[in-house]
Amino acid sequence: MEKRDIDVRWSLGLKLSTGFHKLDQMFEGGLKLGSLNFVTGVTSPARDRFLSELAINEMKRGYGVVYVTTDRPGKSIEKEIGIKIPGSTYNELLYVVDTISTMLEDRFLPPIRYLSRPNDFSNLDKVVENAFVTLKKRGIPQQVLIFDSIDKPLRLIRGYMNVYKILLAIQMLLEGYSVPGFCSMDPKMHSSMAVRSMSELASSFIAIDNNSNTMTTISGEVRKATRFAFDELSFKIL
Repeated sequence: MEKRDIDVRWSLGLKLSTGFHKLDQMFEGGLKLGSLNFVTGVTSPARDRFLSELAINEMKRGYGVVYVTTDRPGKSIEKEIGIKIPGSTYNELLYVVDTISTMLEDRFLPPIRYLSRPNDFSNLDKVVENAFVTLKKRGIPQQVLIFDSIDKPLRLIRGYMNVYKILLAIQMLLEGYSVPGFCSMDPKMHSSMAVRSMSELASSFIAIDNNSNTMTTISGEVRKATRFAFDELSFKIL
């Protein structure tokens, strides 16, 4: 897709497919470019698998993926994606921002980048912007951001409003680069005030219920539900 085509799509408010046919139907065609969408639910293999499969879906279509991980090592993200995406492809299309490991641990893995100081989220918006710029320089104009998850920043950064400011800056980047973003969180881990504050930034929600294997989408006043199934290699929305 040419850059001018993406700019036109953005100006018209058109949407990007998630690669999950059923999920696109629930969102009436996909997700708006430049939007920040929250994936909520307890930290679980189901949520992890959904986000990995989402990244794989977009990369199979030739889109770049910026994957910020705050809970799992970048090596595990690379491994999950590498099962279905050839190494030459994910080295080109994937940009993993590992916020918890050190450069010495996995320095020879090309898709993975590290913060100068682990768990330092103060300049995370700049790190994300650098990832967008890097992929654009590779000739990959259409990208997707996956931020998994904001739970640790909410725990470590003093004051949820500071996390809000970081996410607000990232949301503005998403709009400027016409990039849809997915940000995962566990609402039960945070105060209702913090969750409400984060909700102000959201274009839509994808709620994962592990007890019933139910996925619910919330966009404005529209709420839709369906079931899902997953294993170590796939995530299917039924």
